[in-house]
Amino acid sequence: MTELLNLELEGHILKLRRLQSSLDELRLDDKVVSLNLRREWHGVHAFHLPGHGTVTLEYSLDNTARNCNYRILSGQQVLAEGQSVITGELNPFNATESKSSSHNVESKATDAVKNHGIALFGLFFKLIKSAGALKAALAGTALAGWAWLFNLEVAICIIAALFIHEFGHVMAMRQCGLKVKGIYLIPFLGGAAVSEQAKTRWQDYKISMAGPIVGGAGAVAGWLAWLLTGNQTLAIFAAVSLLLNIFNLLPIVPLDGGQAIKAIAYSKPGKLGHIIMLALSAVLVAGAAAFGFTLLVFFGILGAVDLLASGSKEYQRQVPMNTYGMTVCAGLYFFVVSVLVAISWAMAGSGIAGANLPFVFLSS
Repeated sequence: MTELLNLELEGHILKLRRLQSSLDELRLDDKVVSLNLRREWHGVHAFHLPGHGTVTLEYSLDNTARNCNYRILSGQQVLAEGQSVITGELNPFNATESKSSSHNVESKATDAVKNHGIALFGLFFKLIKSAGALKAALAGTALAGWAWLFNLEVAICIIAALFIHEFGHVMAMRQCGLKVKGIYLIPFLGGAAVSEQAKTRWQDYKISMAGPIVGGAGAVAGWLAWLLTGNQTLAIFAAVSLLLNIFNLLPIVPLDGGQAIKAIAYSKPGKLGHIIMLALSAVLVAGAAAFGFTLLVFFGILGAVDLLASGSKEYQRQVPMNTYGMTVCAGLYFFVVSVLVAISWAMAGSGIAGANLPFVFLSS
């Protein structure tokens, strides 16, 4: 860990640290108030300062002089600016490093990629191997239940789609350093990946969106494979996977979409974040209504009601995202929803039995 900044600000101790997990952590009186992905030699943090509301810390690093140049703003007012001595080592990303150092960095990067691939394979193997009596019983019951409702072909497609979706959650949980307790396939309902409680709003968002993104990627892969081969099972898998992931992106808790929306909304103190997210939800509802997606309209309204009912006190529960992170995350959410709905629409006219399930679901 490297300490970039340590200063007294209006009776409060402000510390900026660079963690080994590629994050810059800002603490006010030893309480984490902001976490951002590091940007090598500069960065911005927004945090709440008593007496001023939301203020902004801008900083740039001078590795040669071992200084952190900083400025703290409240609107247009400069509260503090100056330099602080950096204690600890900064990673050598600048172009003046020696060839030997560059070689070492490349070697470490290659090893990291290899280790990451091995770790993912190991995780996949452990998930299968560690399926105890309860998990195995639930999985078997789920398969039998779906086969009874539909047929074995559809049941296998549902189980595969559920596993890919939940595996996306598991990967994100592991990347966030959370202990994963397992994947559970629940008969007639779906699946759940269980882990420790996330510590930040970004972790909440990342874990929530990882399932639909990875599951959506699996659906797209199945759709493309069906276009190339004409195999009906691939079309059913793609349709089932799209249905599962679109449903989970509905903006209502406890679905993934609702958790992602809450992570964004509660990153802003007071009511501003709620107003922004309600406006975005209104756009979603209006668009869904224009295309006749009745169920999306219904759940969109329920999600908005949930946001209103939860209040602003939730802001204090976890470390919030900054404005830039909130904007990017909101854009990603609506982009993923749009892509999956567009593919569902394209599949609806294929004539393959079951391929129109997502479109029928959305219009129901």
